[in-house]
Amino acid sequence: MVPYDMSLPRTAVIGGVVVLYLVVIWRVLAGGTDPWSLIIRLAALTGLLTLQLAAMMSPFLREIRQVLGFPFLAVHHRAALAGLVLITLHPVSLALRLGRADLFIPVTRSWDAFLLNAGRPALFLIYLGALAAIFQGRLGKGWRPAHGLLYIAILLGTVHANLLGSDLSDLILCALVNGMTLLVLAAFLSKRWQRRAATPSAGTG
Repeated sequence: MVPYDMSLPRTAVIGGVVVLYLVVIWRVLAGGTDPWSLIIRLAALTGLLTLQLAAMMSPFLREIRQVLGFPFLAVHHRAALAGLVLITLHPVSLALRLGRADLFIPVTRSWDAFLLNAGRPALFLIYLGALAAIFQGRLGKGWRPAHGLLYIAILLGTVHANLLGSDLSDLILCALVNGMTLLVLAAFLSKRWQRRAATPSAGTG
């Protein structure tokens, strides 16, 4: 049997990811070219996109290796690290521009204010989720729920982007960011279904 050539799906996957980033860059540039603003906005949107892509990979361990030719964890961890760096650059660059350190503190004076500034707790959850993966050997089974905080962080980041991010007034970026978050939720449900299907039912021999 002739081995199936994976070059076409590999090219399609990589090309599709590149197109996503190019669309984000294109639309952000269309919204203004002030250097500080570009750094802040690009870091936010590319960071969120990268974390979304990393989260979406979880149900496709076998497919990632087959299509890209690399182990799932190698691809997932690199994407997660890149997303972590980019999403951290967003508040850091904003704090430097405004000369304020309180931008990292969650706002709890009201529910509306909390959601408006939901990127702040999201950043802490991202770091907690990442640390859970790093120390999973010490955490035992508890590492999975802690790592799952990343899904909540993506939801909070999406809420923050919709309520406070000026770029999501752009219909293309709005559809992309929210559509990707819906895909992340679908990947989350798919992963849970896979685990449930792989767990033997109680009472079976």
